Amino acid sequence: MSINLLNKLFQDRSIKTPVCFFDETGILNNQIDRFFILGMIKSLRPHKLNSFIKQVRDKNHFYDEIKWNKVNKHNINIMKIIIDKFFSTHNTSFYCIVLLKDELNFEKYFNNDFCS
Repeated sequence: MSINLLNKLFQDRSIKTPVCFFDETGILNNQIDRFFILGMIKSLRPHKLNSFIKQVRDKNHFYDEIKWNKVNKHNINIMKIIIDKFFSTHNTSFYCIVLLKDELNFEKYFNNDFCS
């Protein structure tokens, strides 16, 4: 493929390839955690959201990891700004599935191997 053709493809706005970020919460083999949650963010332009988050972080000197269990009275307003921007960003979506671990059959499907 020629360089000119490659450049034309990258400049073509009709080609849209989303970027997905995937994460989980909960520990599968821990009896205390009742739930295991899989979450995904899908975005066509993640760099725009990332630039905004970087500006908010720099302005507020907030560099902690963005996690629900770290929300407190000192960072709640920053978290709200970031969440509002996320949900107002065009072509950006959040998906998740919440699994009740008591209803999962790890022995049958995974031989109790939590690393597979």
